[in-house]
Parts: sequence; C-alpha cells; structure tokens
Amino acid sequence: MHRQHSKRTVKSLHLGALHFLLNSCLVAISTGFLISGFVLNNDDLLKYAAASGITTIVSIVAFFIANIGWHCPLCMGKIWAGSRCRRHRNAKKALGISYRLHIAKAVLFSKSYRCPYCGELFSTRRTRR
Repeated sequence: MHRQHSKRTVKSLHLGALHFLLNSCLVAISTGFLISGFVLNNDDLLKYAAASGITTIVSIVAFFIANIGWHCPLCMGKIWAGSRCRRHRNAKKALGISYRLHIAKAVLFSKSYRCPYCGELFSTRRTRR
C-alpha cells in the first residue's frame, strides 16, 4: 500500500472527497425539487430548484478548479477529472454508478482507496520521514 507524500496532499484529498459528495447531494436535491415542482405544479418548489441548480453549477465549477491538479501519485491519472482512459480490472463503482463516488467514499470512510487507472492501493496517511 502506497502512502501520500505530504500533509497537504492528504488534506486536499479529503477536501476533494467531501466536495465531491457535497456535489452529488446537491445534484440529487436540485433534481428532486425540479421533479416535485413539475409534478405538484408548485412555483415555490421550482424557485428552490432554480436556486439549488445555480448553487450546484457554481459548486461543481469550484470543485473542478480546486481539484484540477489532483492525480494518482503513481500513474499520474487524474482522479477527480473524468478522463476516458481505460479502467483497471480491480476498479470498483459505488452503487454501480461512479468510480469517483467509490473513491470519495473510500477516502472518507475506509482510509484507503484504489486508483481506478493503475489499480494500486493508496493509504490516506502521510509517509513517515
């Protein structure tokens, strides 16, 4: 298992995982407001959907700006950016939906994650020096 190089990389990995989960929740909330607003024909819910949609777009843009440089320390594949590279056979999807969601969940809850491109296991702890 490989360890991270510095405290800064560990911190940015955790913040990136939290921000990705926040964006996933925001997308679900704004979609829920939009669907319920149309089904119930409620203008207030549609206003909430518009506000949460704008917040979601701003948060996603901020996420990609903040995490554009984060990559796998070994293969240099971009973890948070959706590149079209071939995935490793050991890469897993969370809920059968997203590789990035699985990485975010693993970083926050299991303290290790597997790179979806090279398949190596990484710890979220800093290297001892």
